[in-house]
Amino acid sequence: MKTQTNQYTFNQLNQTKHRLVQDGQFSLFPHTHPDTAKQDTEYWFFSDIFNIYNNETTPTHNIDMAHTIKKNLYMPIDLSKNKTTLVPCDMDFLYKHIAQVKHAYKLGHHEYKRANDLQMTRYTCWCLSKFFGDQNFSYTYFMSPIIQQNMTFEMIEKLSYQFSRPYARDLLAKYSQRFNGLICELKGDLSIMNNKKIRSFFNGHDSKSLKATYGITSHQASILDFMGTYSLEFMANGLSKAIMQFSKKNKNIYQFEEIMNQELIKARQDMITQTRIKPENDIYKTTIDKVKRELQNTENKFIKKYANINLR
Repeated sequence: MKTQTNQYTFNQLNQTKHRLVQDGQFSLFPHTHPDTAKQDTEYWFFSDIFNIYNNETTPTHNIDMAHTIKKNLYMPIDLSKNKTTLVPCDMDFLYKHIAQVKHAYKLGHHEYKRANDLQMTRYTCWCLSKFFGDQNFSYTYFMSPIIQQNMTFEMIEKLSYQFSRPYARDLLAKYSQRFNGLICELKGDLSIMNNKKIRSFFNGHDSKSLKATYGITSHQASILDFMGTYSLEFMANGLSKAIMQFSKKNKNIYQFEEIMNQELIKARQDMITQTRIKPENDIYKTTIDKVKRELQNTENKFIKKYANINLR
């Protein structure tokens, strides 16, 4: 998979977007049906989407486009207000969202003169954005018309960062659970060790001082629920390394505390080096639960509007 900047992805997705504008029904005499609604459908070619996300050296001659799409395309079976259930698509749903065409294009290093390619709806591209690596920016890009028409790159990037927070929080929760289990095994104090964990990663700041800095009034919610994606991911990585190092030998709680402190300080330094952002500057007043509800609401609206688009 290619590692591209969000700006590159944004530009490429805009440049490779096409519009299919046609009468709502096919007719040899189009003017005899003046009240027929126009179909104005956006679509992207599979070859373009594949080239945006994949390494050019990837073998492409044996790619089954339709199979790749069917494998990753989901159809809704429950469009209730608060919950949308998606299941693997059937053939009828698949062929509403793709149309086969023949034209000349390049797929990786392979050139095709007149070969089959597939037009794909915005909904199809949204489903595929999860398949083509970690593409949270693309995932948000395809949903963006639901939020606001003609969103700028900066707006989508900011929103995609927020939408990635719940996933990063789940990752940290997984390692925090292992961390807490290990502390209990070593008969350590969970409250003390979790406080030391925060201080190690946030350069001596504790939860109380961090909340005060950002005007967070909730005393019950954890500071972890206000952290940004970068700080969540780097803390999770630091905890992961600390747990792995400790498990190699039989050590006590004091030795683990030293390892944890070293790894979280290193994780902090790595975050600053790679993102130019300090962990204590990557905190928000909006809780991750609220972001998650906003994401689910956006997904539901997007599915309701775009899952029923018929490309044919």
